Amino acid sequence: MQTLKIVSVSLGIDHSLFLASNGLVFSCGLNDNGQLGLKDTKQASSPTLVNSSKSKLPYARGILAAKFHSLFWTHTELYTWGLNGGQLGHIKKDWTIAYPKLVASVKDVNLDCVATSDGAIVILNRNGDLKAIHEYQTRHVASRLTDVVKIEVIGGHLDPKAVDKASIHLVERGGQDLKIFILNKIGRISVWTEKSPSMNQCLFNVTKELWITDFVLHRHGMLLTSKEGFAYQGVHHAKVREKENSSKASNSSVGGSLFKFIDKSACDVIKVRRVSYVHRAQSVACDPKGRNFCVLQTDPMHNLNELPCVSPKTIAKDVKAIYDEDHLKDLVLKVGKASFRCHKIIVSTASDKLAKLVKLVDNTDDSTVIIEEAIAPELFEQILQYAYSQGCDLTSVGRTTFKWNPKKEQCQALDEINSHFE
Repeated sequence: MQTLKIVSVSLGIDHSLFLASNGLVFSCGLNDNGQLGLKDTKQASSPTLVNSSKSKLPYARGILAAKFHSLFWTHTELYTWGLNGGQLGHIKKDWTIAYPKLVASVKDVNLDCVATSDGAIVILNRNGDLKAIHEYQTRHVASRLTDVVKIEVIGGHLDPKAVDKASIHLVERGGQDLKIFILNKIGRISVWTEKSPSMNQCLFNVTKELWITDFVLHRHGMLLTSKEGFAYQGVHHAKVREKENSSKASNSSVGGSLFKFIDKSACDVIKVRRVSYVHRAQSVACDPKGRNFCVLQTDPMHNLNELPCVSPKTIAKDVKAIYDEDHLKDLVLKVGKASFRCHKIIVSTASDKLAKLVKLVDNTDDSTVIIEEAIAPELFEQILQYAYSQGCDLTSVGRTTFKWNPKKEQCQALDEINSHFE
């Protein structure tokens, strides 16, 4: 067992199935109904080979386990075993089948997808024909289904006569009705139920369109993942349809219409609620009651072939370039005998006091603001540079070429101006 590569695992309530890369099937767990496929009803505590070379059973392509039964399939054949309550595809009164048995109604069919619940088995062939095995019959469900990504099934009624053990109690027509959900490549879900004669598309109760990538069913609803990486809890609500409307819809679908719009009134609804703190979701799984679930997420570094290149900040350099250019300047600040052309919006943002002075000339033709404080023009130019780029010659590290011998009144004016800058 240690030298084999396990490619698939399927879990029932009390037993498990394992599929190796070479097509061998192993089973272990409880075996009250022969669901291990070992020709008896003895439990197996370790994985035991089911389709050995001596058994003349073919190598498996896929496996599935349910509460009372198990199955595996090849490209053209389906084998089932366990409690035969009408869901295994075998004749009535063979209540316990403790060894994989070929389903005659599925022989020589190119199987594309297989799904199972406790009370039914659903198969899809490569021609797009969908069939359900339950209640001792193989029922045709739909035709010409294309681009199917996943099939999930829940419900189905088991025959109470198949159980003679006090530990298992089945009721006539008990449990849920059979429901089959289909996910296609464009992220849409369709559903078939026993009460509906055809496949019905499902819509969601949200304004934005959801592209579903994976989903799983449980007794009380479903869990879904979207293309955006979010996870949702959902509950299916079937649309109430009258017999007349359903017959008209079936007749209109047969016509030669080239394109058909979606009739929202004829669609079922899945009410969803987002699961918090889930991102980068790829697939989802849960227990039969939906009380516990897990979401498989992608690694944040997935598809990251190289480290992101973050460009250095250039905003200070760009703003300083704006200050050095003369055009688009709409304000003149006059300090003493010197004048400085600048931009109203930048100066107003840098200083509350200058913003008040700018407002005085906003609605006038004159764009000149006189600074009355006794401050040296060369020093005010440094302050103006700082307003633009948050830096000037005085704040640069190292030696500076700027030289100034201030007077006492100019120092007081400088302190007053600086108090208005952020």
